[in-house]
Amino acid sequence: TAQSLKKIAAALGVKPGELLDTSNAWQDISVLGIVGANGAIRAAAENGSHHKARKIRIPLALGDAVALVVEGQSLYPRYDDGAILICSKKPTDPANAVGRECFVVMSNGASMIRRVEKGGGDDAYMLTAHNQPPMLEQEILACRPVLLSLPSE
Repeated sequence: TAQSLKKIAAALGVKPGELLDTSNAWQDISVLGIVGANGAIRAAAENGSHHKARKIRIPLALGDAVALVVEGQSLYPRYDDGAILICSKKPTDPANAVGRECFVVMSNGASMIRRVEKGGGDDAYMLTAHNQPPMLEQEILACRPVLLSLPSE
């Protein structure tokens, strides 16, 4: 109610209208990488990519995030050419990402988009993709869940 809004605003030391202002509800993030063949990720700055300077506008509620742009049919039919994947900037424990699609960095330094599944050992994971054979018993150095996918612009 309007009365509740006034009480909340008073408690926070702001004007009631400031609680409803959504002008600062968005953030701009840069494209970090390009998802290419086999779901492999390369830096957006590589090979003169035009995506490096590109900014993506996302809801502030997603927190610190990074953007990846899908190139070609590398993740088709799940994602089309130009789709934008928004991933958490802060890595999470792979055990907490089981069953989720993530931007993973493996122990050999390779980065890719894969679904994380529990492997046979404590720190071993199976990485799957709909269009690739599973990668068994992989050690993950960093795991950033995909938070949101946006269609190509």
